[in-house]
Amino acid sequence: MYEGHGRPRPNEIGVAVKNGVVALTGWVDSYLKKWSAEEAAHRVAGVKAVANEIEIRLPASSERTDADIAVAAARGLEWDAGISC
Repeated sequence: MYEGHGRPRPNEIGVAVKNGVVALTGWVDSYLKKWSAEEAAHRVAGVKAVANEIEIRLPASSERTDADIAVAAARGLEWDAGISC
């Protein structure tokens, strides 16, 4: 993976550790980055738990309105032969 897709940049995430519990904070532009940071924290020796408080902030080009989401949901339901909208 490379920066910009799946790997968080160092300035995107804050890390605090206390008694084997890791707290992750900050924001990233994808769920994959959030998940990658949590998985990396779990792999560190001595880590007992991870509190992932990282926010996902999509780029403006990826944001969708409620109306866009409603249309996409209706289309998804229409594709299921057993459901009619």
